[in-house]
Amino acid sequence: MNTLLATSLASIMLVSASLNAGAQSHPSSTSVPNSPMDQSAGLSPDHTWWDNRHIEGVWEEQVAQINCADGTVLRAFSALNSFASGGTLTAYNSTPPSLSGVALGTWWRTSWNGDFGAKMKFLRYNPDGSFAGSQEVSRTIRLDPYGETLTGEITFQVFDVNDHLVMGGCARETGMRFR
Repeated sequence: MNTLLATSLASIMLVSASLNAGAQSHPSSTSVPNSPMDQSAGLSPDHTWWDNRHIEGVWEEQVAQINCADGTVLRAFSALNSFASGGTLTAYNSTPPSLSGVALGTWWRTSWNGDFGAKMKFLRYNPDGSFAGSQEVSRTIRLDPYGETLTGEITFQVFDVNDHLVMGGCARETGMRFR
């Protein structure tokens, strides 16, 4: 039994050493030039690109609702998004608070190249304060190589109080990490 355990541990150590040696022999495949944020963020110069490509944190964003057919901007607003570790999302925007509530949702990684997906939902209200329905928002998000800015494409669906679809639309987002 002890011989089997020792052999297994030796095999694991050999594979681990081989992987580490292989990774060290190709640093250019995973490294990017140091960002200006590296020093202030306390990152070592040899960190890899995926170290910074995480979406967790708070983001300040500008959102432009657009005509889905031709991209014409219909309206623009500011938003704050908080992407929590574990995949939850909380968002709030500059729409008057009497017209919409806080958006709650989830996010997930779609690739190791800084691509993410997110879906969120918030409640909508009429100007008189009565319940108007809800809105669901689906997002595809891409982070820059340093994880400091994002861009995204958005689709949304608006539902009435009986959960019937009343309209849909498109938007684009840009944002930067709040520090």
